[in-house]
Amino acid sequence: MGAPTDFTFDVKSYQAQFAKELPVQGVNKTDINDIIIDAVGRKASASTVFHGKYSSGEKLKLEFAWFLDFNEDGTKVTRILEWLDTTEALKFQAKCNALIDELEAKQ
Repeated sequence: MGAPTDFTFDVKSYQAQFAKELPVQGVNKTDINDIIIDAVGRKASASTVFHGKYSSGEKLKLEFAWFLDFNEDGTKVTRILEWLDTTEALKFQAKCNALIDELEAKQ
């Protein structure tokens, strides 16, 4: 149910997917919770809740967990793991795809 465990996005693919979805969904509030920073291990984590709506007016709420690794001096992020509830991710993607199809049909 969902993406394979070895599924990854490179930066360009992530940006392309995000740009495709922007016309049909938007986030107007983000709650950032449970921030943990490991300065010695150069790692950080947090949970977030995105609140927004689809272009249809329907509200959306997505909960994420984020895990970040930093370089030796802590000035750059070297890796990001983003976790999203599988069931909600599938619903979100299906809704976005349907709205994108509707938008493209109007053009």
